[in-house]
Amino acid sequence: MPCYPFVAVLFGYFLNKVITGQIKVKEYPLWVLVSINALLLTAAFIGLGLETATQQFKGWAFLFVVPLLTSAASWYYFKKEGLKKAMHIIIGGYSVFNLLFLAIGYPAVYKHNPVTKTVHLLHKDEQVYSYKIYNPAYNFYLNKPIKNIDTPGQLNEVITAHPDALVISRESLLPELAGLHYTLRAKERDLFETATTVILSGR
Repeated sequence: MPCYPFVAVLFGYFLNKVITGQIKVKEYPLWVLVSINALLLTAAFIGLGLETATQQFKGWAFLFVVPLLTSAASWYYFKKEGLKKAMHIIIGGYSVFNLLFLAIGYPAVYKHNPVTKTVHLLHKDEQVYSYKIYNPAYNFYLNKPIKNIDTPGQLNEVITAHPDALVISRESLLPELAGLHYTLRAKERDLFETATTVILSGR
């Protein structure tokens, strides 16, 4: 996302060159766009189906039919009427897709994100800790630093001194804490990733 403004400037420069006739637009980029959108539709359908938490949204992958049809139509009209018509179709089609995806699809799926499902356990007025690796999205919701702990010994000191303190980590790291007394407060698999987020406390 930090690249978007720079890409917008470069794309605007490119469009200006096209409009003023300094560059002749070829047909093959639209072939690439159609192919990418076909792959996105397939990936969305497979990805939502493989992820246990999002299987109920598998049918929503068909939202990606909109950009696929848009790119195919833009290719057709590029050959028939030229670039201007093709660009109008791309702008209109992707605007509709963004509205549907960002207003309906993405928020519904994101409710099953481990951060969304567990952030209510974390209190903004209390210090939150992490053991080694954790989902960095927690920083956005808490809007404050999360203190990182690097060794089981340090973690033991924290949960002994502050039994109610919450520690964010990953399930794969729990074997390292075999000798510690802690309570597993939550466990949620990260969407479309192999990691599983866990939240621990001293009691």
